[in-house]
Parts: sequence; structure tokens; C-alpha cells
Amino acid sequence: MTEAICQGEEYRNIHAVLVVKDGQLVYEEYFAGEDEHGRRGTLGHVAFDRDTPHDMRSVTKNVMSALVGIAIGSGVLRSVDQPLLDFFPEHADLATPERRAITLRHALDMSAGLDWNEMLPGSDSLNAAARMNRSADLVRFVWEQPIVAAPGQRWSYSGGLTQLLAEAVRRATNRPLVEFAHEVLFEPLGITDVEWYPNRGRDSPDADSGLRLRPRDMAKLGLLYQQQGRWNGRQIVPADWVAASLRRAIALPDSLVEFGTGATGELGYGHQWWHARYTLPYGRFTAHRAAGNGGQLIFVVPEQQLVAVVTAGLYDKQHDSDRLVLERILPWALGLDTSYHFWPERTVRLVSPGDWPEVMLQAEERLSYVGTYDHDGARVRVWDEAGVLHMTGFAGLAGDPIHLVPLGGHVFACGRYEGGRLVKVYWPDDRIEFVMEDGRATRFIDRTAGGHVYGTAARVP
Repeated sequence: MTEAICQGEEYRNIHAVLVVKDGQLVYEEYFAGEDEHGRRGTLGHVAFDRDTPHDMRSVTKNVMSALVGIAIGSGVLRSVDQPLLDFFPEHADLATPERRAITLRHALDMSAGLDWNEMLPGSDSLNAAARMNRSADLVRFVWEQPIVAAPGQRWSYSGGLTQLLAEAVRRATNRPLVEFAHEVLFEPLGITDVEWYPNRGRDSPDADSGLRLRPRDMAKLGLLYQQQGRWNGRQIVPADWVAASLRRAIALPDSLVEFGTGATGELGYGHQWWHARYTLPYGRFTAHRAAGNGGQLIFVVPEQQLVAVVTAGLYDKQHDSDRLVLERILPWALGLDTSYHFWPERTVRLVSPGDWPEVMLQAEERLSYVGTYDHDGARVRVWDEAGVLHMTGFAGLAGDPIHLVPLGGHVFACGRYEGGRLVKVYWPDDRIEFVMEDGRATRFIDRTAGGHVYGTAARVP
């Protein structure tokens, strides 16, 4: 398996892979690659080892969920059905009936009903998380967002809700969040090397993406949930909290490709965890994922008593961590052939002509996309042929050339056009957005896979 990870570009910029099977660490390898720090920026080429901490990004949310569960178990918080506004009396002027109905549960499950879109690059002026970080009052900014759905009715990924949970725990415990986390979670697990960087310009920790831990400590968190919250004979996280966390609370559409290959029909989210049922050549199983930008992953498979941890450095890009787990790690851990390759099945499927609501573009608008772009050193060419846009040279998508199906609003599906109709779609239900900037540059954004930015392609002469 190590050779497969190291060779070629099949699994890009992987930094660490750990596998825990039946409670034992059975595989642990570290690699070298480019990395970033969430606050200090580029770290350059890093040779990773067991003592090298790594950005967890949104895996931090899963730690935050555990802290909420511990606080409820100890009686510091009443229950998940406690109104979240109870903790923020200074914002009573925002306490409409709709906002008063938002509970801890809704924040945990990302279903508060507040208008929020962070599935955009951080530089985008419409990114809600970026706007929150620039605001004078982080908490008030979240509460001020318009209500667009009744609590519990609509899922919308929101780091802002995780920040509200963190502040609620801090106020309920009357202690700094990091101090509370060390006492009730990190120290009992023997996690001593912890960096939790603060929100920009604030003293409070970045509760939705600011943790840096060693991969071994990430594995401990996965194993803790595999063991129903117990560690060395001690109940760290209440068992009922673990059970609730590893249960789908909100159903997610099958079109969401966040889960990787083979996720079928039972996609969901709950208590800051992602859930899916996988159907693969070697079996069918349920898995629970803690996932962070760049390819950070804790993959828990209770049926197989297995925990896999992957760290990587593909920040704001489509990463390979899920595919690595599904193609290599799981088969290896189960003693099976490790040569499974899901890439073709993952990237191509047949569709009927009516599957996509194709929008007709006027010639002038269609031709505005035509040109050559520089994308991470590669030349991407977009051209018009008989009224159909095509693209070639873009490393982030399989297939060459690629037909661009306009869906309106600068959004395109990527597929193959043959015989006058769309017959294949690459990365099912992906939406690649072309954002024209003064007619010179384009951003390629996958809207449905967590807002990954494949990169900025600058138009060249």
C-alpha cells in the first residue's frame, strides 16, 4: 500500500496514513509534501513524521461536537433541545420567534435555517464564513443572518453555527474553551501536543477549523467513537452522545459527492459528522467521516472495527483522501486485493438527455467564455464548436475534451456531448462555476463537493 501511495499522481500530496483495526494500530506511514498552516500560511516542503502536527481544518468541528456532548453529559448544558439564544441575552433584540426556535441540535446538525453560504473560496465577497471573520462581532454576525427556513427543515453547512456552539459551551462552563477541552477530552486521551489557533483578531479559538493535532491523536478521536466513547475503561464521551453522533440526523441528496465513490442512497449529516452507506466491489458498509479542507479525514467503520486517518495538503482543491481509503486502505485492512480502482466508475455515468436543465446561451455570452487560461501551469482551452462549449487541458477533471453544459448563472456541468446529446457526466452532479473577472480570469469551483476551489485560471493571450 505504501508503494501505491508514493508512486505517481494517483494519490496526490498525502502526508500521513494511519489504520487502526480491532483497536490496534496496524499501519502508520508518513510522507513528504507541500503544506500550509491555517494562520501562518505556506510551510513549504515538509517531511512528516509521527510527531509533526497537522491542520485538521473542519475535523475541528467533530472535536467541538464531542465537547458539547461532554457538557450535556455533565449537566453543564441541559440538552440538545435547549434554545441556543439562551446563551446570548445581549442579542435579545434579534430574538424573533424563528430565531428563538433554534436549538443546540439545529446548530449541531447544520439545520438552523439561517441564510449561509460558505461553499465559496475565502476570497469571495459572498462567502459567509469570510464575512463573519471580518465582522466586528462574530456571534452577532451569525445571528443577524436572515431566516430562510424553519429550524430543522433545511441543511446548510455553516462554520458560524459551530462558533455559536463553542461560545455557548464557554459561557455555560465559565471557562476558556481550550482549557475545558484539555481537561475533559485531550488529557484523558493522552493528547498533549495541541495547537488551537484563535479566530482572526480575537482571543476565542477558531472552533470550526482551528485545531492542529498529530495524526496519531486524530486516530485516538476516531477510536474513541469506535469504542462508544470509552478510553482505557473510562467513559470520556457519553455513550448515548456517540450513538446520536453516528446516526444520520439530516438526509443529504445523493448528488453530493463529498463522500467519494460508492456512497449510495443513505447520505446524511448529524452532530458535525458525515454519514454514508457504501456499496463497493468488496462489500457494503456504513461509515462515519470527520472531514477537513485539504484532505484531512477520520474514517470510522464500526462494522469492521476500523478507523482510518489521512492527512494531506490539497487545500481548496479536490483531494484524494476518500478514494485512497476506499480503493486501498479498506481492502488492505480486510486482507483483500488492494488493486481496486474506482476512478472510471466515479467520474463517468450515462444520463438521459433530460437529466440536466440545459440553458441555451446566446452566441455573444457563449463566446465570452472562449479563450486559453493558465491553470496551475497547465493551459486550459475553452472553445465553441457548432454552438457547444468544450474544454480541454484542465487537470481537475477526467475526460478530454469536456463538454460544458450551461445551467445558468455562469454554472456549468461537465460531461461528454455525442450525437447531439449529453451522454456522459464527469463527477456526477458537480457544478463547475466560471466566474469572469474583468474578462481576464476564471475560478473553477465545485459547488456540491464542499465548495472546493480547483484553482484560478488566468486568461492568457
